[in-house]
Amino acid sequence: MKYWHMQLVPGGEHEAFRLASRERNILENTQLIGFGEYENAPLIDFRDVMAINDIVAIKNGEQLIAIVQVTGNYFHEPTPNDQLDWFEHR
Repeated sequence: MKYWHMQLVPGGEHEAFRLASRERNILENTQLIGFGEYENAPLIDFRDVMAINDIVAIKNGEQLIAIVQVTGNYFHEPTPNDQLDWFEHR
């Protein structure tokens, strides 16, 4: 088991997602964590190294949003539900 830290990216076109309550809502309603198409996103680790049962601290800046356990394998969703989340890599 490994421990990870994921930083949710504030600002940009997804400014509405900055609020911790919105991020918690995404986690509670989708049971998903992920990355969008960002130049510096550590996608290789997320896709190829992170494994079931690993623990991930989800943060927005200095604020801890949630601590989650990976329960499924990586998958790509090319058309995310923009009303709820924004990340294609899940």
